[in-house]
Amino acid sequence: MSGNRVRITTQLIQADEGFNIWSASFDLELGDVFAIQEQIAADVVNQLKVQLLDEVPRLQETEPAAYTLFLQGRHQARLGTTEGFDQAGVLLRQALDIDPSYARAWSELARIYGNQAGVGLIPSAEGYRLSREAAGKALAHDPRLASAHGRLAWIAMFHERDLDQAARHLQQGLEIDPVNNDLLRNAATLVKYLGRLDEAIEIGSFAVVRDPLNPTGFSNLGFAYYYAGRTEEALACFRKTLELSPGRIAVRYYIGALELAAGNTQGALEISQQEPFELFRLVGLVMIHHAMGNIQESDAALAQLMENFAQDAAYNIAYALAFRGEADLAFDWLEKAVEYGDAGLGDIAIEPRFRNLHGDPRWLPFLHKLGKSPEQLT
Repeated sequence: MSGNRVRITTQLIQADEGFNIWSASFDLELGDVFAIQEQIAADVVNQLKVQLLDEVPRLQETEPAAYTLFLQGRHQARLGTTEGFDQAGVLLRQALDIDPSYARAWSELARIYGNQAGVGLIPSAEGYRLSREAAGKALAHDPRLASAHGRLAWIAMFHERDLDQAARHLQQGLEIDPVNNDLLRNAATLVKYLGRLDEAIEIGSFAVVRDPLNPTGFSNLGFAYYYAGRTEEALACFRKTLELSPGRIAVRYYIGALELAAGNTQGALEISQQEPFELFRLVGLVMIHHAMGNIQESDAALAQLMENFAQDAAYNIAYALAFRGEADLAFDWLEKAVEYGDAGLGDIAIEPRFRNLHGDPRWLPFLHKLGKSPEQLT
C-alpha cells in the first residue's frame, strides 16, 4: 500500500498438484472497496470459465462505514463469547442504522440471535424469532444472499427440528453459492444430525481449509470428531479453537468431556473448572464429580444447574442424569427439553452420554417422536 493506492496479488492454484494456474496483480485506488472486489472477482471468474447465473459475482454495495461495522461485528461474533455476541449485535445494529437495506448485516444479525438462543444467552423462542425476522429482512433486500438461506436452515435444524426444511434451505443457498463457508458448515451439521459423521468431518475439514482463521470452523469440526469418537482429532480442533478465541463458550467443557470419556477425571475436572460459561461449567461438574465418586459435589452442581438454567439446559440436564444412571429423571427432563424447544435435541441420536438409556424401552419411542429414530434418519 502506498498513499491511497493498494496492490493486491491473486493466484489460482491447482489444489491436487500445487501448480500455479494463473496470477495477477491489481494496482488500484482504495477509495471504492466494492469496485476492487468486483474487478478481482470478474477476472478470477473469467480465468475459471465458470458458468454463473450472473455475469460476475456482485456484492451488495453499502456505505464504507456500514461495511466496516459489519466486518467488526462479524469478527466479534466469530469469537463465540458472551461479550463478543453482545458487541457484535451493537456493531451490526449501528451498520443498519447507516444502511437499513444492508442484507449482509441483517444476515449476520440473524446468526447472532440464533447462536445466543442456542447456548441459552437469550430465551430460545425469542432468539429464534428474532433470527428468523432478521434473515427474512436480509432476503427481502437481497433474495440471492446465500448466507441468509443458511440462517433459515439453522433455525429449521436447531429450533424447528425439521431436517427436510433445513435441507431445502441449504439447497437454495448452495445453488447460489456452492462454496459458501457458512452453508458448508451448516451442511456438515445437517449430515451430523443424520448420523453421517464421516461426511460431516469431510465437509467440515473442507470448510476449515477454506477459512483457517475462523474459530467456528474448528469448533464445529471438533464436535463432529467428538460424536465420531475420534478423541485426538477432536481435542486438536478444540485446542485450535481456543488458540483463535480463548474465551469461546463451551470449548473447555467439551475438552473436559473428552478427558472424562478417556478416564482422565482429574484432567477433566481441571479444564472444566476453567469453562467461562456457568451453564456448561456446571453440566461438566455434575458428571465429572459423579465419575470421581464425589456424590455431594455432583448433587450440589446439579441442584445449582436446575435452579439457574432449567429452561436453557433441560437437554444437558437430561444427559447428565442419564450419565449418573437416573433414567426416570432423565426422561422427565427430556420431555421438558421438548416443551422448551431446546436446541440440543438435534444431537440426541448421536450423543454418547445417553448411552445408559439405549436399552430402556422408552428410548426408541422417544427418538421416534422427535423424528430421530434410526429408520427416520436413513
